Amino acid sequence: MSMIGQLWWGTVMLCICIVFHTAVVYFTLTWVKSLLHVFRNHHWSTVFVPVIALSCFSLIAGHTLQVWLWATVLLQLGTLPNLELALYYALVTYTTVGYGDVTLAQDYAIFGAFASVVGLFAFGISSAFLVGIVMRFLPRV
Repeated sequence: MSMIGQLWWGTVMLCICIVFHTAVVYFTLTWVKSLLHVFRNHHWSTVFVPVIALSCFSLIAGHTLQVWLWATVLLQLGTLPNLELALYYALVTYTTVGYGDVTLAQDYAIFGAFASVVGLFAFGISSAFLVGIVMRFLPRV
């Protein structure tokens, strides 16, 4: 893939993943608000752990689906020989661990690097969301 193609398709994947992750956060927030409304008369300590735990599970599911999307696209492009390597590469790149033991050909290196940019954004959004939920409970402590 040309450099322009890598930049273009990397940006497309970035946009798709960020819109998807923002939707996950939105639906999680909607769910948290309804849960807080249902349990509004309960002591904060009985609601805090389930809200945080289920929010984390929802966000983890969002991250996992994005890793699967990256792996699927990389596999379809023929950049890696099998699903296991595609998932491994997508996961270590998305989480920005990047061991370097599995790399893409130069024709796809820039495109693959976009997975780490997506991961940085998505983990930042998730962290901000969880901090916001915790801050909602802090005045009650």
